[in-house]
Amino acid sequence: MPTIEEMNLWSVEEILAELERLLPEGWLFRHIRKPSGLWKALVVDLRDEKKPLVMWEGDNIDERLLLFDVYGWLWIKQEPSGQNSAWRLRRGELTKEAVTQRVATNLREASDPEDLDPKAVASLYKIRNQE
Repeated sequence: MPTIEEMNLWSVEEILAELERLLPEGWLFRHIRKPSGLWKALVVDLRDEKKPLVMWEGDNIDERLLLFDVYGWLWIKQEPSGQNSAWRLRRGELTKEAVTQRVATNLREASDPEDLDPKAVASLYKIRNQE
């Protein structure tokens, strides 16, 4: 991925070229300027001709910022997540039995805290007792 400094120098045409490069086969990207001055963009999956699927939609007052929004979204979709990534796809790791066992194990070792004495709390925070 290019650096922020390099991307900052891109023209609108260069950003559009990068978007076309990142766009998966069968997907369509379009952006327009509405009469209000707001820029609107759409990424559509056209692989199923009978049922096109909107994959991303957004708007922004600045054309370049909108295009960079789409660029970031497409780039992230193509980046493989590592084995230790919080975003990695997980299947079957959390089952009801595993969670129940873990909670039972962790709670068995934890002791119930003592009840708090209201006078001790009041003195600790220098709160005057109302009489």
